[in-house]
Order: sequence, then structure tokens, then C-alpha cells
Amino acid sequence: MSQLSHIHPFAVCKTLDVVEDNFGFVLREFMKELEELESEEGMLLDIPDMQNFCIRGTLVSVSADTKGAHEIGGLMSPSANKFCRLCLIHRSEINFKSNVDQLVLRDYDYDQAVVASNERVCDISQ
Repeated sequence: MSQLSHIHPFAVCKTLDVVEDNFGFVLREFMKELEELESEEGMLLDIPDMQNFCIRGTLVSVSADTKGAHEIGGLMSPSANKFCRLCLIHRSEINFKSNVDQLVLRDYDYDQAVVASNERVCDISQ
């Protein structure tokens, strides 16, 4: 059961900042801190009466509503051309696809190919 005491905000920011940078400014800083947290040295915390307190850890899960997940993942609103976070269907193809077997899914192999190519295959502006 979800309880408010179990929900912790990732970031609090102004709408204007998000509109201008699509979460980029928040995610860049978060990724730097996550790398530090996952490093061998860990993250040094400033805690009174606990000198040199260091923690190490990693991110286990992220949960978001559909709109938030789309924004964080670089997908625009449902009115964008590439609107699905599960497959690569283009808005112009939607009336011609009647079966999931006709779709190219965003699966592990696809993700690895994108990482290996080091390309942005679905820019937010598409």
C-alpha cells in the first residue's frame, strides 16, 4: 500500500526550468551524485557528531506516473510522433498496425544497440 510517508520527492523545481531544459539540469546533477554514491569512495555526508561519515549505494527503482515517466524518458506528450514508451511506433503508422507482432519493441537488445551506437534515436522534438 502506498503511503505518503513512503514517497520521497526526487526534485522540486519550477515549471519554467523544466520547460526550458526538459529535466536535463536535474538529471545531470542527479547522475553526478549517483556516480559518486556508487563509487568505491562513496559519498561523504556532513552529519553532526559523525565525522567522515560515508555511504555507498545504488538506485534500485524509479516510479512515476505515465506523464512523469514520459518526460524523464525524453518522450513528449501522447500527441508526439513517437508517443509510446514500449515500442517505436510512429503516429502516422498507428492505423495500419493491428497486432503487437507488427511493432518494434523497446526491449533490452534495442536498448543495448542504441547505447553501442551512441546515437539519439528518438529526439524529444520528433
